[in-house]
Amino acid sequence: SFMDVADKNQSYLIRSLFGEMPSTPGDRRGSSGSFRRRAPKKSQSFNMLFNYRDIKRNIGGTIHPFSSFRQNWDTCCMLLIAYTIVLLPVRFAFYWNSTNETWDWYKIFDTIIDFFFCTDVVLNFFTGYIDERLDTIILKRDKIMKHYLKGTFLLDVLASFPYELVQGFFVLNLTGVLRLWRLTRLMRLLRLQRMFRYSKRMAFFEKVPMFITRMGNMFCLVFVFAHWNACFQYFVAEITNFPDDSWVTIDGIIDDSIFDKYSWCLFRAFSHMLCIGYGHTTPQNISDVWVVQISMVSGASIYALFVGIIATLMIQVDASTAIYNQKIDTLKQYAQHRRLPNELTKRILSSFNLRWKKYKAFDETDILEGLPNS
Repeated sequence: SFMDVADKNQSYLIRSLFGEMPSTPGDRRGSSGSFRRRAPKKSQSFNMLFNYRDIKRNIGGTIHPFSSFRQNWDTCCMLLIAYTIVLLPVRFAFYWNSTNETWDWYKIFDTIIDFFFCTDVVLNFFTGYIDERLDTIILKRDKIMKHYLKGTFLLDVLASFPYELVQGFFVLNLTGVLRLWRLTRLMRLLRLQRMFRYSKRMAFFEKVPMFITRMGNMFCLVFVFAHWNACFQYFVAEITNFPDDSWVTIDGIIDDSIFDKYSWCLFRAFSHMLCIGYGHTTPQNISDVWVVQISMVSGASIYALFVGIIATLMIQVDASTAIYNQKIDTLKQYAQHRRLPNELTKRILSSFNLRWKKYKAFDETDILEGLPNS
């Protein structure tokens, strides 16, 4: 009959576009009603890495990278690195002409942080690392030392050296030498690569969805760039001794508080990034012209990257809906091509919609095959 043909056509379309569906949720039955369960394939590298993450023991005097101690230590490192990349540009830009080199709380705390990261350099010689080729964790002391010395050891030493303490020992109070020595503080920004390295082995980030992680990374990137750009805007005006045609002098913020200065600088940085203007005033000298050009080009690039990645993430965040819409369009085009009756087309779409709500786009067999047995 016509209805039997319709049911067969409907079943054929559903199977070809959506795949075989179990008769009831959670059941996997064949045509005879017997259960069929295919054993998932073993993935030796994944099982090895999974077991190492699960053990988390310190072996032979080495520190497991996923142990509780190392996870807590890495968390402290990342917080101190965030403190450095936020406050260092502010101190560098707004206190460049300061001749007061007394040991205030900031210098004392910075020196303590330097020794903390020096200790971290020592701990890295005892901390295992992940061999990406073998998908396993190396806990042998000689391999750990060799890997670290060939890797980021030099960068870590340069980023952890206590420059403030050396300045105090040698009493670098000459104005020219003192300002040049302050440039060594920028070496602390090399700690940023340590943050990226440690975040890869943080168990906390493994539990966060990829969408949220990428969104957070992009917002942090935009904030850090705008923050550094704002400090750079004021720093260029300060090293040129605030000429009369400088934007800082024209705006009359030289004698304002640090917070007010930073607020105006941040407003200027975001104006350049979003390409909505030059800030409160247009550049009036060559140094400001070059600063504005660099700020606008780099800021516009970061903004375009931000918009593109956000758009991509918004598309990927609901991948199942995109697949559903694509399959619905395919069904409609097929029905139009075959000139199926409207009633039959509605039944096909209704059946497909019902099955989609139950099973979505997940292939449970493929997912289970990639998991370990235990």
